[in-house]
Amino acid sequence: QLLSGGLDSRLVLAEAARRRPGAWAAVTYGEPGSDEVRFAEAAARAAGVPWFLLALPEPDWLETRARFAVAHDGVVDIV
Repeated sequence: QLLSGGLDSRLVLAEAARRRPGAWAAVTYGEPGSDEVRFAEAAARAAGVPWFLLALPEPDWLETRARFAVAHDGVVDIV
C-alpha cells in the first residue's frame, strides 16, 4: 500500500492489516524526517507491517516521484 502520513491511508492500513495479518506492506515516498514520513512510519509500526521509505531528498524530487509513479503503474499520478 502507498502510505502517506494522512488519515485516509493510515485507516486503510489499519483495517487491511487487521483483516489479513502478515499479508501487507507499506511504502512511503517523502523527505526523511518530515511529518509525512514520521507519521507513516509510526502507522506501519503500529499495524505491525513492513514499511519502506523511498526518500525524495534530492533537488529534483518531483521528477523522481514522477518516475516512481510510472514504475508503480500510475499509483501516484501527479500530472
